[in-house]
Amino acid sequence: MKRKLFIAMILVTCIIIGSLGQVNTQAADSEKDSSDSSILINVPYQYPIVPGTKEWADLDSMPEKIAVTHVDPEILRKMSTPALVETVVTYPLFICVHAYETLETGVREVSEYFKGIEELCNRTDAREAVLNYINDRCPGLAEMKSDEEISSALSTYMKAYDETGDREIFYIDNAVSLIDYFDYLKNKKQPVRFSEVYLSTPNGTPVKAIYGFTIWDHSTQTNATIRNNSFKASFPNAIELDSINPAYNCHSFAWHQQSLSNSYWIESSEATKYMTDGSYSPSTAAVGRKVTYKNSSGNLGHSGVVSAITDVVYVTSKWEYCGLFLHKLADCPYYANNPYITYWN
Repeated sequence: MKRKLFIAMILVTCIIIGSLGQVNTQAADSEKDSSDSSILINVPYQYPIVPGTKEWADLDSMPEKIAVTHVDPEILRKMSTPALVETVVTYPLFICVHAYETLETGVREVSEYFKGIEELCNRTDAREAVLNYINDRCPGLAEMKSDEEISSALSTYMKAYDETGDREIFYIDNAVSLIDYFDYLKNKKQPVRFSEVYLSTPNGTPVKAIYGFTIWDHSTQTNATIRNNSFKASFPNAIELDSINPAYNCHSFAWHQQSLSNSYWIESSEATKYMTDGSYSPSTAAVGRKVTYKNSSGNLGHSGVVSAITDVVYVTSKWEYCGLFLHKLADCPYYANNPYITYWN
């Protein structure tokens, strides 16, 4: 819990202190560092279009967003580690890392179309570089350790964020997520789960679910707010129907209960039972029908419900523990890696 509050305090300090500095970094875990003679680029990549601009709002599908934010892997390879860190944490679609059931899965999915995190993990100085990025912007953070200090600053942070709307807080949150990911790779810690229960498909097949998730099982309220805001910035044409809810996810919403009081979380492997036991059959797009997003291997990546059909299909779906959104079929964090669509009746 302390780590989550610590993350929140990182963001608090960033907004209050607002200290920006040039990254000068190093860290742990692979086979290259910024002294490598192949390093030629010492400045971060400048993305031509970013969330919050009209040009970004004109993009209404994941393929379009991926195309305009593409960074050639060779450019990434030639960057110094400080420049690479800043290129990664300012990546406009980094928020998609948090669209999946675990951080590991999210990094793997995003790395399919953005090679920055993968390249960063191959640097021996990666972890220290990310810490330096954070500390350059938040001097004195290391001294702020007690829960009391952190808790007392939360309200100040939220007020500062509301007044500034500065994207820098998203970047710091992304940097902290990278530290979490490096620690995961080192320790291979499994996420803590609450009570397991069993639901059932219409045909009576048992479906394992998790009951009683709270925001503390995923993040903190502050970080959840930051990430939900980042989703809305990266997908400005999606309409938020309901805000953060840690209790249920996309599969539970689509297959079990389309209610804001839903309290069950269903993993992808369990959600497939609704389709394989004959409870639902493949069909065509129609309002009220389920829609699945699968990858080229046939694995289920996301579920939703068809809400409207005009010249395109509109879907209502839950984005991990964050909000419930109405969006165009191809304008969501999951479509890039899961473009194989099936409708179910």
